[in-house]
Amino acid sequence: MIHIFDHALGFREPIPAGDGEVPVFSFGANMSLASLKSRGVPVSDDREPIRATLDDHELAFNLAPVHIAAYEGHYGNVRLKQGAKVHGVVVWFPPAGLRELDTREGPSYDRRWTQVTPYATSAAEPIKVMIYVQTQSFPGVSVLKDGLPGRRYLMTLVTGADRAGLLPEWIEHLRSLPYRPYEQFDWDDEDYKRELLQREYTADEIIASHVSRDPLLVSILGVVILLPTSLEPAELNVFEDLTLATATRVAYEPPPKDALALTAEQRGFVGSILCSLARFPGARIMGHLPSYCEFWPTLTQYS
Repeated sequence: MIHIFDHALGFREPIPAGDGEVPVFSFGANMSLASLKSRGVPVSDDREPIRATLDDHELAFNLAPVHIAAYEGHYGNVRLKQGAKVHGVVVWFPPAGLRELDTREGPSYDRRWTQVTPYATSAAEPIKVMIYVQTQSFPGVSVLKDGLPGRRYLMTLVTGADRAGLLPEWIEHLRSLPYRPYEQFDWDDEDYKRELLQREYTADEIIASHVSRDPLLVSILGVVILLPTSLEPAELNVFEDLTLATATRVAYEPPPKDALALTAEQRGFVGSILCSLARFPGARIMGHLPSYCEFWPTLTQYS
């Protein structure tokens, strides 16, 4: 599930005119170039990221998405705190990359100019950069409330920081933070098993439902789920099955090529998203794809 937004609620500084690349201070998932590229966001091919700190700020997981079907936890933000530092990297984006990032960062983020201090030396000159930060709540979209990041999201930060060569103390700080663990779908629930087996769908039916939206169906790990038609069309990817697209978001592991050969991390994250979709208000399991037994071999006894 990839979320794309066509308008911003937060304040966005104008993108500088011309073809010049724009520096952005990344402290969260965007520290990982692999994560950016996996989401189709163009980055500079000529400039290496620069390690830096945002002074007098702290990292907070206080972005709580609202009414989101594929929920994994809270997302990262920065807020003022005298004497604190947030470590990250400066990544350069072409204008097209910054516009693409705007659509994927969520409408409640501001994109503003600020200054960061490079790691190089204590006397290094500050760099003027852009930063995504949420400064207010937007009811119905995203609210400011402290919470736990999901395991995938936090591991993306840890891996991005490690690969960027940020200070070991910062990486250890990230590793020490609490997070929401992956969830396992409860197939001991007899209602779920009955719903799973009530009907077999084809991949074409799933894709067609994204156009007709009557009903609106998605499938993941072979499970077909009805979602409320109030969801924005742009929130859904038109895939035969969301399994591979969701697993790809575990950007710190090699991109999956086979939905039946996911790593433990990828399967854990995909399973968590299945749990989130199934319990979303108004959602319910409608049936299965023909391949469901390959995902859930222990359920073959019920077929």
